[in-house]
Amino acid sequence: MERGSSRVVTRMAAARAPADERERWRAWARDILAADDAWMILDLETTGSGDADIIEVAAVTPSGAPLIDRLVRPRGHIPPFITQLTGITEAMVAGAPAFAELFPALAPLLATRGVIAYNVGFDVPMLRRNIQRHCGLAWEPVEKACLMRAYAHWRGERYPAGHRQSGRVRVHRLELACRQMGIAYEHGHRALHDCDVSVRLLHAMALG
Repeated sequence: MERGSSRVVTRMAAARAPADERERWRAWARDILAADDAWMILDLETTGSGDADIIEVAAVTPSGAPLIDRLVRPRGHIPPFITQLTGITEAMVAGAPAFAELFPALAPLLATRGVIAYNVGFDVPMLRRNIQRHCGLAWEPVEKACLMRAYAHWRGERYPAGHRQSGRVRVHRLELACRQMGIAYEHGHRALHDCDVSVRLLHAMALG
């Protein structure tokens, strides 16, 4: 899930990244794809931000092979706006495992693979807090990388003059990034779908 990524602005600098910068991030994408057993692309759906519970977790390898795809039963209710956003209802998670029950299946992946997420600044802290809260364990990723920021550098757009982040590379919502790259985005805010389109985005970066 990509909460916290920047909203769309009506004016933007659309300059392509300089060739050397674009090649740097193309090489980064290729390195990730070449290390298929060392990384996982992770996505979470949650009941909100901050002290929220995870309600869905999925992860795939950089080549797209599935590693985990599970609904998770939260402690409390799923807010209506989250159901509207994700399509995940309380009936869907009623029979799902609680996070502590799911964690034994997730732990070996977290212990052996680096985490790539579209807005890793949301997913890794959220996962860290849920592991601490539900399992009483401290966790830090083996390694982490943000696909959202990598794509921003690869694309090379910058916020325009007058924007509070003027001159900095512009980050994009996952849906917009997919649209820019011609990638179908049909079931957004479901964890496995967002993992799958992130794989396609990574491959497009490696080729483009």
